[in-house]
Amino acid sequence: MRWLLFLLLFGCQHHNTPQHTKVSRTPEYQQQIDDLIQRDADNKKWARIYLHEIDVAMRNDDMAAYVFFVNEFEKIPLEIVPPHLRNEPGYVTGPSTLELHFRLRWFEQAVLLYKQYSE
Repeated sequence: MRWLLFLLLFGCQHHNTPQHTKVSRTPEYQQQIDDLIQRDADNKKWARIYLHEIDVAMRNDDMAAYVFFVNEFEKIPLEIVPPHLRNEPGYVTGPSTLELHFRLRWFEQAVLLYKQYSE
């Protein structure tokens, strides 16, 4: 009898993985998630537009436009989706850190130059 109990308790082991997990959500909660992901995608769309305008301003040496678009870019929240929801369908990745670095690294210097030119 003891062996039967031992066999039942330890004989069948199954290790669960994330693929075995089924997520069940209410329609209202899923709608909130979808709305959040859509808002995040809109923010990132505007961020890419502003980054394109920053590139154009840099090519044309237009310091006023550069400062304006960098200020607008900095107002946008880029990551409003929590990390555990970033695998959801419709999630859009934002600009990479490297992509931002090359466009924004001279921002402080550009602001100082802009202030000198505007005086």
